[in-house]
Amino acid sequence: MFITKKISKRATIAFLCVAAAVVFIIFRLCVCSQPEQTSAVSSLGAYDLSAGSTAKQIEFLNQFGWQTEKKPIETTTVKIPQVFGDVYERYNKIQLEQGLDLHDYEGEQCKRVSYRITNYPDTRQQVNANLLIYNGNVIGGDISSTRLGGFMHGFVLDGFTKEVKNDAAA
Repeated sequence: MFITKKISKRATIAFLCVAAAVVFIIFRLCVCSQPEQTSAVSSLGAYDLSAGSTAKQIEFLNQFGWQTEKKPIETTTVKIPQVFGDVYERYNKIQLEQGLDLHDYEGEQCKRVSYRITNYPDTRQQVNANLLIYNGNVIGGDISSTRLGGFMHGFVLDGFTKEVKNDAAA
């Protein structure tokens, strides 16, 4: 003898909606999420992007020969624009040259941490390292002067001599 129970159309539709939502969520989590970039390649070669702590951020900058003060001079939250204008496209060009791409983070909030560089070849002006950090990894950044009409470049300085790099390692 079989016992059957009639399932209403309403219950069937509700079940199908829940099942579809679960499948969609699993699809978004598994297929659409990007793997986090943990290393990049520049003119110096491959480098580690880990920057989840102050010590890691300083280690990150040391990879390029930079010495910094032990504490950041500024930490703030910034939002990467959903659509890049000319300024962000030019800034992203610097990132692309150092193996990074801010387009991967459009619309995301990240942390910007700035350190004063203490071994920049031209010491007559203040020079800062600015790191854009997302989920504990550097996603972009620059080396720039604070002087009006100053400069900005990627983490690697062309002409940053081997002697200066060696001094930074000491």
